[in-house]
Amino acid sequence: MSHTPPEGTDESTPLVNFDPPVEETPGAAGETEAALTDQEQKIEINVAPQPTWFMRTVFPGLEAVGWMVGTLIAIFTGSIAAAIVVSVVWIVAHPNSEFSPTIIEQQVMLPALVGSQVFLIGFAALGVFVRFGTKFPRTLGLRGLSLGHLLVVLGLTLPVQFLAHAWSSLASGLLESVGITISSQEYMEQMQQVLGAGPLVVMWLLMAVCPAVGEELVFRGIIGNTLVRNWGAWWGVLATSVLFGVIHLIPIQAIAVIPLGMAMHYVYLMTKSFWAPVLLHLANNSLALLMMEATGELTAAEAESLEEPLSGGILAASLLTAACLFGILWQTRRLSGSASAVEVDDAAHIDTVTGGEGKLTSNPATPMTYLAAAVSLAGVGVLTYLMIME
Repeated sequence: MSHTPPEGTDESTPLVNFDPPVEETPGAAGETEAALTDQEQKIEINVAPQPTWFMRTVFPGLEAVGWMVGTLIAIFTGSIAAAIVVSVVWIVAHPNSEFSPTIIEQQVMLPALVGSQVFLIGFAALGVFVRFGTKFPRTLGLRGLSLGHLLVVLGLTLPVQFLAHAWSSLASGLLESVGITISSQEYMEQMQQVLGAGPLVVMWLLMAVCPAVGEELVFRGIIGNTLVRNWGAWWGVLATSVLFGVIHLIPIQAIAVIPLGMAMHYVYLMTKSFWAPVLLHLANNSLALLMMEATGELTAAEAESLEEPLSGGILAASLLTAACLFGILWQTRRLSGSASAVEVDDAAHIDTVTGGEGKLTSNPATPMTYLAAAVSLAGVGVLTYLMIME
């Protein structure tokens, strides 16, 4: 059957229009323009403004100082509060005893130390949650250490402590040359008095474990994250370490812990694990505690000899061992991680995502890595021998 189109129509024109009809409604064009305008406004609102120079440079420094001052206030508040409570309890329990400041001082020393550490950890934990919220595990890098990194961090304990001692002696000599005398004798006497306030295990918990956790939460966690992210690794680590020294207040101790703080931050950057600086801090404090416990049994002349500069052999062995261990950490550093203070373009390195945690990758070890490990092992052995002999 043939089809004849109606007169006045073209054969190529379809008889049925399959496109849905477009209904022209009054104001439709205006509503479309308004919707686009609203969408553009939302896009503009979602674009975060670039931080100003003040917010990138000055404010992070002020914030870091604020956290340091807050930490000092927390420590002193806990110490004073505990001392007041114990003093009142003692006076009430001994109404007929003659009041003696010496007796009170002996009674409150241990509780005051407990109070200071409880307030330190409480302030640090609260600060981390306020600063980072529920993302603090990823921000801090609360992940385990590999066995290799754990051994390297432990191996750094002796050389870093010896180098800190050398730095302290050098700084003290420079200050004495301009008429400022700083001696560690008074500090050692104070620490010996504190050590006698309780059993060694209790003092280890209060003077090694608690400071390692609480101070690292504040300085490597809160302050270090902020300054490294805004000022870069070099200036951020230096400023954090200086503030870490300042909080120790006693001049000779403040000077000595600055290089310790830098070493702790370095292992944090390389391992991207918060437990790396905690472990180094704990090992350093534990070793210092044991050495102070040992000096209590030394003669006055032997105790004074500890203040003398390091011998050339110990200094050379410390430098070589530390350099090898730092090199191993650099060679095997983690290339991805979640601690915001140490990651650089972290998203580009994440291979898989499981539970919000990126897969960690590390640089592979090389023959030079194993050679450095062998030299480091020998160096630690030599340092241990020299420390015992001298």
